[in-house]
Amino acid sequence: MFLKRTTALLALCICKSTASAGGGEFEPLARDYYKDVISIWANTPTVINALRANNIETAGHSASEIADLDQKWRAEVGNAETPVISSILNKAASDYLRERVAASGGAITEIILIDAKGLNAAISSVTSDYFQGDEAQFLEVFHKGSGYVRVGDVELDESTQVYQMKVSFPIIDTDTNRALGTMTVALNPQVIM
Repeated sequence: MFLKRTTALLALCICKSTASAGGGEFEPLARDYYKDVISIWANTPTVINALRANNIETAGHSASEIADLDQKWRAEVGNAETPVISSILNKAASDYLRERVAASGGAITEIILIDAKGLNAAISSVTSDYFQGDEAQFLEVFHKGSGYVRVGDVELDESTQVYQMKVSFPIIDTDTNRALGTMTVALNPQVIM
């Protein structure tokens, strides 16, 4: 165990010096953390109902409306007035995600719940953009089905300024067995070792 942790710590140091590297050494740890911790609370009624409601709310959004909302979101980041960001950040599901981050003891740095259009449905903290639909954490996950888990590279995150790796997976509707959206959970590899 000591050798495994020492090897993983060395790999993290190498990742920090290159700013990005494959999940490699950390991928099994991230998958274990998903199985043992995340999967237990990720598919709760709070998450399922938040995605159902958000999908209804955003179903009619056109590509230009999404681009406009994303531009407004980006302009609000770091400002005092944040009506678009606050509309997501102040949801009960966002409170639930923040509780999961707090309960993780530093293992989880951020959680993003993404609806079927690729839009933030709930967030644990402010993200740099509203539209996630053009990112691998959505594109490579949404249509994969139940049980699929994508583990990303260890990277320095712009929003959190922490080295993290993202674990992304589809959230499946318990009534229809179809994807409602995805969830991305950013893990601190130093804590999950």
